[in-house]
Amino acid sequence: PGGLPRRITANVRGARNLTLIARAHRFPMCHTVWVDPQLLARKEQPTSMLDPFGRANISLAETFPPTELCIATVGSVGFESWIDDLFGSIRANGGCDDAQLALFFYGDTTRAEKIAGAYDAWLIPCEQKKPLSGASKSVLYSAGHVLPAQKFICLDADMLVLESLQPLVGAMACQPKGSIFSCREAAWADCLGTAIKTIYGGQSSDIGRLLCGFERNEASNTLVINDGIFAGTVWAIRDLDQIMRSMVEATAWIDEGVFWRAQFVCNLALASLGVGVELAPSFNAQLNCQSVDVDLAHEKPRVTMDGNPVSILHFNGGGRNHHPELRGRYCSTPTQ
Repeated sequence: PGGLPRRITANVRGARNLTLIARAHRFPMCHTVWVDPQLLARKEQPTSMLDPFGRANISLAETFPPTELCIATVGSVGFESWIDDLFGSIRANGGCDDAQLALFFYGDTTRAEKIAGAYDAWLIPCEQKKPLSGASKSVLYSAGHVLPAQKFICLDADMLVLESLQPLVGAMACQPKGSIFSCREAAWADCLGTAIKTIYGGQSSDIGRLLCGFERNEASNTLVINDGIFAGTVWAIRDLDQIMRSMVEATAWIDEGVFWRAQFVCNLALASLGVGVELAPSFNAQLNCQSVDVDLAHEKPRVTMDGNPVSILHFNGGGRNHHPELRGRYCSTPTQ
């Protein structure tokens, strides 16, 4: 109620009757009303789609078989060894043997194809429309429209999975289907109103601009997330994508400032939807401003943060070169 208008699309090929039905997970007694409905015929099936911020054309050329759980990441030329290490760590430690891996990839896919083949992963080529930056990962927000999975775990390529992901998969079954799971941003901010100024180089008025005037006190939301990991059902991921597409000023705002501003738009979308669920910090230990202890005295590395086992280690920002002893351990091919 009171939120941004959103476009809803559906494939109705072969249908004879259309009925609009609401199955709301948060608002009991919801009902629906058709407002000037029109049926528009599309002559050809699209071969690509734009991400929410116009960073890339995502290929829709290949049709993939349905799967229950998809673990997806995004990369580009030069990051292949990181992707290899991530996929290897998922297979070694993630405890999700039936999960389908997926790779959204920018640029020449020669090495990416070999890595995807080694892990039987889906490869989705992305044609960049703007220079590569932190915002280019926004193709992951569209995963629910591109890939036929019921649940998604989306990870940055500069991560290692060190413990089972089954607790996260179980959590998705225990929360409303619209929930999005993520971890708090390690660069501290007490609310989005603070974060937009201290982390994203913006100002308070930008929130109203991004929400097209439909602001509902989102600035006071206290869950400021780092989207190195986000997870949810296909319906939740699609909803997140759609509300970011409704923020028509988002692309221009992202291009005006620091390259990680797309993450704030994701934060704002979660606050507007009211669907964010906080994961324990161990699911995104961020080496840009958090410290971990590494014990290599065992067959499997033991990594802890504040005495707790780290499930996912994130080599983000200034932490990119920390703990090199953990890199390359899970690659299917030698690190180049």
